[in-house]
Amino acid sequence: MINKVTTKSKPLFCEEYWAKRSIKNLFKLKRSDQVSHRFDLHDVNYFLLGYTGSNSNPKTLLYADHPPITIHDVILATDKEFKNLKPTKEKTTVWRGIQEFEFFSDRFEKCYNVKKGEIIYMPEYAFADEEKLYAEGYTRGNKAILYEINVPKGVKLSTKRHYIFPRYSKFECTGTEEKEKYKLIKLDYLPKDESLFKFFAKKFFACFNKKNEVNNADK
Repeated sequence: MINKVTTKSKPLFCEEYWAKRSIKNLFKLKRSDQVSHRFDLHDVNYFLLGYTGSNSNPKTLLYADHPPITIHDVILATDKEFKNLKPTKEKTTVWRGIQEFEFFSDRFEKCYNVKKGEIIYMPEYAFADEEKLYAEGYTRGNKAILYEINVPKGVKLSTKRHYIFPRYSKFECTGTEEKEKYKLIKLDYLPKDESLFKFFAKKFFACFNKKNEVNNADK
């Protein structure tokens, strides 16, 4: 949410103007280590996970005040911010605890039964924490998962207070353990590698240039 500077009567015009621009994400984003809508992402995640309740429509207003902000607004702004985050400076291990919910039982079962070498996709903006004990607080209920996630150096995550992964992040299972209160699932985070595209593009153009050199030599 944007904090507005107000007079006794109404918001100053300049503050109202910049509030609207920041909500719509129309200005150039600065490099940061966190996404600005991190407090709104819990409601957004219900939508991304297919929850059919009150927040099932991307046009749902998250707040009733001015300026209005929708789930669709937050997703567009957050995706753009993730691309501009500062890369992490070192590899780390973070923890994510979840429990079985009625609305996501099918998805939970697939994750719970994952095998070593298989890939898990998280369509939501997945939250995690550096503190294992904190993450274990979310493993209540009869059935729960604690993810131990290895994060490589140089990836773009929101890292202030909590770690937040981009939506549709991909993870490889490296092992599982049955614990007393939850199932421990070890994951390696697999970030989207733009350098892979550059690598193949470089090889393609190298082969293309070599072919041209051969053709020119034959003339």
